[in-house]
Amino acid sequence: MLQVSMKRLAHPHLLHRVASVLLSARFPPPRTAIITSSLRSVTSEASRPPLVPKTFPSSGFGLIDSAVKFEEERLPDYRKDAFYPVTIGQVFVGRYQVVGKMGYGTTSTVWMARDLQAHGFVVLKVHVHPMPPVRELEISRYLDSVEAGDHPGREIVRTVRDTFELQGTHGPHEVFVLPPLGVSLRHLQGLPETGVHDRSVVIMALQRLTTALNFLHGPANVTHTDIHADNILFGVEDESVLKVFEETEMTSPSPRKVADGVIIHQSLFIVESLAPVHLCDLGHARIGDEHQGIAMLLRYRAPEVILGMSWGHAVDMWSVGMLAWTLLEPEELIQLRRQEDEARNDALHLAQLTALLGPPPPEFLERSPNTKQYWDADGTWKNSVPVPKERTFEALPSSLEDADRKVFLDLIRRLLCWLPEDRLSSNDTLHHPWVSEPSVNESTES
Repeated sequence: MLQVSMKRLAHPHLLHRVASVLLSARFPPPRTAIITSSLRSVTSEASRPPLVPKTFPSSGFGLIDSAVKFEEERLPDYRKDAFYPVTIGQVFVGRYQVVGKMGYGTTSTVWMARDLQAHGFVVLKVHVHPMPPVRELEISRYLDSVEAGDHPGREIVRTVRDTFELQGTHGPHEVFVLPPLGVSLRHLQGLPETGVHDRSVVIMALQRLTTALNFLHGPANVTHTDIHADNILFGVEDESVLKVFEETEMTSPSPRKVADGVIIHQSLFIVESLAPVHLCDLGHARIGDEHQGIAMLLRYRAPEVILGMSWGHAVDMWSVGMLAWTLLEPEELIQLRRQEDEARNDALHLAQLTALLGPPPPEFLERSPNTKQYWDADGTWKNSVPVPKERTFEALPSSLEDADRKVFLDLIRRLLCWLPEDRLSSNDTLHHPWVSEPSVNESTES
């Protein structure tokens, strides 16, 4: 089995903002390609000459055994030809030089790049071909047009800055240019032995998230639908962190795998940054008040979505409640089986919600004929999957002291309600006693 080592970097100017820069694993490289661009003009950059691209090492890196599945190859539906072969050192559209890999997923690989014109750093999200239908670019452009004055939530939502296209062997690959950010809440959560975040970090994250949702649900009238710890990333306010990222690839090149003419680089993560978090990935967002159909991460899915009811902004608030619990408590609220068995998973999901929340009110049951598969008209559970009656909020293990847990459970109960209209709004959540505590940033700066 391949064991990937974790490297730690120190930097003298980052002590109050970044606890460490952690290098860890995860993406692909190049073929000959035609590149087309649709970049917006940036007049403020004309006064400075562009940077000269750097020459990155062509040796001195570890080689992964070609028989070992590495990075995106470990994805269940991985196809080599779907991914564009990005390599470190490549320059795209005469402007962006790739300096390192940051991650990968089923729809894209993610790379840190130096903007040679603007003398800064950006993130390149290089999509697979064919690209699945996502709304990130459409929603980003829409949000840029929203009149919201100086709403503080706008800058918390990461949007696409620019886009260009790479022509691969099997077709075009769309590339999004995004502001650089650090590690996600999920990756940071894996570092402590407890597997949970410090209370102050969770409060800071909820303050930022609910402020972002106040902008999305209010002036923008947008539902995000995909709120979870992978899509909330720490900011990087000190550019020297990004320079360390680049310098590390120059002085200690990351391991890579070379097989069948394709190079797959190991990913590097910038972690433990205390810069405020941002809400990312608008690919599944929806504009408008009311929608139909499946949405949301399976284990975070709101009951109205599971049961085929119409849904709106309140599904995001359900996700906020689920996220808050996941970040702070050692055991997941909802435990599901294999995703292939959707019908049984829905029954398991709703049975656990019935144990946690009590039976749904008649008003909720009347909103979809699908509720008859699970409850009688009076809310009595009738499905063959049993309700785990012992699974209550109070019975689940907690990382909080009793008094603090009581206030936290009040927040969770007011977010996880059967009726969407009964859930706290983003503004109400922001002012809930548990969330309105001083954030981690305020504590460190005082």
